[in-house]
Formats: sequence, C-alpha cells, structure tokens
Amino acid sequence: MPPLKKYMWVLLVFGWQLSVGQTHAPASLPGKGLRVYVFLSPECPLCKNYTRTLNILATQYAGRLSIYGIVPGKTWKPADLTAFNEKYHLAFPLRQDPDIKLAHSLHATTTPEAILVAADNTIVYQGAIDNWYKTLGQPQNHPTQNYLQDAIDYTLRHETPPVRQTTPVGCLINDF
Repeated sequence: MPPLKKYMWVLLVFGWQLSVGQTHAPASLPGKGLRVYVFLSPECPLCKNYTRTLNILATQYAGRLSIYGIVPGKTWKPADLTAFNEKYHLAFPLRQDPDIKLAHSLHATTTPEAILVAADNTIVYQGAIDNWYKTLGQPQNHPTQNYLQDAIDYTLRHETPPVRQTTPVGCLINDF
C-alpha cells in the first residue's frame, strides 16, 4: 500500500461523508475526536480472539476515543451481528458496512484490521492490532508489540507514533 500521507481519503461512514483534513464534519457522524475503526467478521477466528483485547482498549480509553467494530459485506444479517455482540460482550458499537464503502475508502483488506483516525480526520495508524499472530494459525503465547495501543498512546500525547502502518493478519474482506 502506498504511504498514507500522500492521499486525501474520503470516509463513507454509514451514509456520512468525511474528507481527511476537513475541519467541519456532520454533527451526526459517530465518534467525534479520536476514533478506531476495526474491521471484523463474525466468523473469523482471529476476530473472535481479538474481542477481548478490543474490549480492554474500549474500556481503558473510554472518554478519550471511540472504537467502532465494522462488519463489511452483505452476508451478515442483523441477527448475526447481535449474536456476535452478545457472545463476546462487545464494549463498543458494531456496525455493518454492507456495500464495503468504508472498507474500500480506507483501503482495509483484512479482518481484523484497525484504523486509528485523529480528530482532524487524518489516519494515524493502520494495520494489525498487535503482533500476536505472525501468520494465520501461528499465534505467539502473547503479543510483544501492541501497535494499536502504542499508536493511541502516542496520539493522546500529541506525538507521532513510530509505527504508522503494519500488515494485518487475518481473513480477507470479500466483495459480497
């Protein structure tokens, strides 16, 4: 993927349009300020495994950032999302991206994949949540690098994270 800063991206979030660098966003846009969009799939084993980490982050940073679980594609019925939400006790809202507009506009390719967006709508970090999984099916005992959490911490201190992009490991986002 090309470097993030060379692009002005348009976020199509649940029918709202927001351009990176734009200072005025619709009042109804969910998640003012610092926010994380995490692309998830209810059937992806890694997504299921990462719900605990994401719940911890949502609780730890409550009031300082918003986390949104985004389920791309038309495959999922509202009952599927409700069941996933209830089974994993999500501490953040779960939304569907049926036409995969948000995933495409952010160049998200994988579930799980996290994208940290600053209050000024610039993409601060994109990629893996951490390095728990080096490849599919090969987890480490525990992560040694917490990419998303580190990016959040740096951003909250008004500093640029040293790691701005990683390659996520997981299930590919399909166009159906």
